[in-house]
Amino acid sequence: MGKGVRGGRAVVGAAAGSLLVLATAGSACNGLFGIQDGTLGASDAATGDDVTVGGEGGPDGGGDSAHPDGDAGSSGDVAVEAGPDGPQYSAPVETPVSVTDAGGPFLVRTSPSLALGGANVVVTFDDFDNPNGSVHLDSWARSTNGGVSFADLGQFPDPSADGGVSDMGYPCIARDAKNGNVYIATNGAVTSAGQYDKLAFLVSTNGGATFAPAINAADPSLTTSDYVDVSSIVVDNAAGTGQGVVYLAYGDYGPSVDVRLSTYSGGNFTYTTAIDLGAGNLASLPFATVGPNHYLYVVYYSVTGTNPAIGVVRSRNQGASFDPAVTIAPLHMPFVAGDVNGNLGLEGVGTDGGPTPVGLYSVPQIVANPVSGALYVSFADSTQGADKANIYFTHSEDSGLTWAAPVKVNDDTTTNDQFLPAIAVTPDGTRLAIDFYDRRNDPANLAADRYAATATIAGTSVTFGPNLRISPTSFPLLIAAQGGSTGFFSIHTSMAADATYFYDVFADENVAQKNLDVKLARYGVLH
Repeated sequence: MGKGVRGGRAVVGAAAGSLLVLATAGSACNGLFGIQDGTLGASDAATGDDVTVGGEGGPDGGGDSAHPDGDAGSSGDVAVEAGPDGPQYSAPVETPVSVTDAGGPFLVRTSPSLALGGANVVVTFDDFDNPNGSVHLDSWARSTNGGVSFADLGQFPDPSADGGVSDMGYPCIARDAKNGNVYIATNGAVTSAGQYDKLAFLVSTNGGATFAPAINAADPSLTTSDYVDVSSIVVDNAAGTGQGVVYLAYGDYGPSVDVRLSTYSGGNFTYTTAIDLGAGNLASLPFATVGPNHYLYVVYYSVTGTNPAIGVVRSRNQGASFDPAVTIAPLHMPFVAGDVNGNLGLEGVGTDGGPTPVGLYSVPQIVANPVSGALYVSFADSTQGADKANIYFTHSEDSGLTWAAPVKVNDDTTTNDQFLPAIAVTPDGTRLAIDFYDRRNDPANLAADRYAATATIAGTSVTFGPNLRISPTSFPLLIAAQGGSTGFFSIHTSMAADATYFYDVFADENVAQKNLDVKLARYGVLH
């Protein structure tokens, strides 16, 4: 259907193994990394802050020899500790968010994103079984009781005849904590003209109960040779100058592959090129966050020359300009000419019940600690060979200038796949979770579960405990055609946190119909 994720094709190679304790960068002079022209380069000494990984919480409940200081896990689906002295987490409760229309099999609702505000939880997601799919490929659902139950609210309003655009998939959502407005960004198009150079922007002023028709938020200077794909949206919710500003980062798969930014404030948009790595290089799959100092950060997948990596840029002036790009970590996948997203080379279950290639990517996510301003990033990478995909974590304590060496957070001892991570941090800045798909329980490496890696934060130290199983039963990755392309499962998952719970939305199988539907899992500290 286009030049972006729908057309990506690559395989992943080797990554660093997991470590027990990693020292992070204390400064650009004596840390693990040094700054060189805006890019991280190795320095001589490792000093600074700790990242600790606990023991395995796999099916056997035994400690992982790779993590000798970690706790022994449980069966993987009951409460476990988040470190030697960490909190106990409740067994997750899984709640249906969407319900596929009658029919099937292989109808698809996936790529969910959630916004949280007290008892109000709003989730938007791909809806590829929508009978009006030429105009709407997204839907939304809402809970008014903290995620205990949801009302599936169906498709968004039809676009207006004057400047309206269709919503065409991969939606993301954010909430203004001050006024309760909810904003959604998603691929946009003027389908009657076959133009995909738009970014659909939807606004709700009543907490997600209803939305106004979508308008175009992409830079109006884009042309039909540009293709907008995979956006991210965030609201600056910190008190002070910049509060309430909405940032929309999105991939522009045009003559070059780069990341653009649209900034929404006072009812108006301004436009910036956030990431342009120069001729022959590319930046895609952006994900944005805002720190308590009002700095905007965008992480992304990049290829410079023939070297794939995870990078970050920051803006200290509300998106008007960006500091030089910083490489967070190299990725260990072979370069494939023409690939724009870094396909992990995994398989799902096709309509014939057998293995089918699926498009899954590194999809980095970033969150800022709302108290300290520390930055936390999760992404998928590989050890090459048999183990094609694992989940990694890194953090920065100096506003994104230097980063810790990534640590593997999935604690299984298999070579099975882990992918599509999401990350969240609690409002008090003391707890963090990364949730992800995990195939450790299937010898055939096809059925998946949802797992969590929970951590406690103490100053600049982050301590992970045993992994926690989120989904009650394993489910196949059902692969279906999406927008005319085969091999699609999901482009992202999403998390949020409040003082009590972590909330995780992801696609799971509707067993009765063999369709994909969105689920929400909620788990919290036992008091």
